[in-house]
Amino acid sequence: MAGYSFIPLEMREELLAGVRYMRTLANRFRIVDPMKVEKFGDHLLEILSKKFTGHWYPEEPMKDQAYRCIRVNKNDRDESILEACIHSGLNYQDLPLPKEMTLWIDPYEVSCRLHEYSRPYTVATFDPRKPRHSLEEGQIPRPGFRTASPLWIPGWRAPQFFQNSPEVSQQGFWLQPRWGVNPHCGLR
Repeated sequence: MAGYSFIPLEMREELLAGVRYMRTLANRFRIVDPMKVEKFGDHLLEILSKKFTGHWYPEEPMKDQAYRCIRVNKNDRDESILEACIHSGLNYQDLPLPKEMTLWIDPYEVSCRLHEYSRPYTVATFDPRKPRHSLEEGQIPRPGFRTASPLWIPGWRAPQFFQNSPEVSQQGFWLQPRWGVNPHCGLR
């Protein structure tokens, strides 16, 4: 994710956190070409930036929340993810995304729910009192947000070659994000 000037400043931190989280999920077993996953993230960032423009209300964070939701289940494939896959040379089916998940990218918070009837958890939060600063072209933002870490993903099965890995059990999978981790922040 080289330059961020195309992302409106008011939603930049949240979009970066949400897309980073999607990239982590898209390659959590490290079976997808990392360069394609990076490209996938770049395209998803651009797609969501365009989609959310005009639907971002910092003064009313819940307004248009359904529009800013990324939904994945057996019946639905999120159009933003499909489009990012096409532009990055990935097949949607090759991404090891959860069978069912909802990701909300809202003003001041990114949250996720992995099953229809499970509780959502916080991926990242941002202080609404903190002023937003623009980034210079190519500058990497410092993660000044709280994240849930490590993330327990219940019911996910790892590929066979991961079965003896310490982060995999019969009940689920531990996902350790590699970005902006705050070990003192728990799940919601």
